[in-house]
Amino acid sequence: METTIGQRTEQGKRNRPGQGRGGNGRFLPGTSGNPKGKVTGTRNGATLLAENLLDGQIEALAGKAVELALAGDVPALRLCLERLLPVRRERRLTLQLPNPATAQDIMAGFGCVVEALTRGELTPSETNSVAALLESARRALETTDLARRIEELEERLEEEDPHAREPIQEL
Repeated sequence: METTIGQRTEQGKRNRPGQGRGGNGRFLPGTSGNPKGKVTGTRNGATLLAENLLDGQIEALAGKAVELALAGDVPALRLCLERLLPVRRERRLTLQLPNPATAQDIMAGFGCVVEALTRGELTPSETNSVAALLESARRALETTDLARRIEELEERLEEEDPHAREPIQEL
């Protein structure tokens, strides 16, 4: 028996309104055909197949790629440089900075950073990172100093006339 589109619609195989579909049976924009999505932890079938095929051979393949690269094979060399030795995102800095206990220490630290940049020991982005760290230390030092000074002023006012001062609300 041959089924026509009209019969499929009647049987509920097509054009099912609801369930995120429009009157024509197609999913509405922004509506998924699989609202729950892929199960967490599900692995790609091609990746699993490749892993099973290469199981136990990875070290030998990497060794052969290095051998070909050392022999002058340019594509193998490119593979080794791009895949076996990926680009390092950040490096550890060895920069001697003074302990930022005072404003003078922080200024000296900024001087060390600028000198390291001019000598080529730091990249501009590394310089920005270290300068931001020193700026954070400066703000912390400034906040601590302001709190201490306000406390001293409040103590002086209290000593002069304990009843004249209105209570100050904390922030």
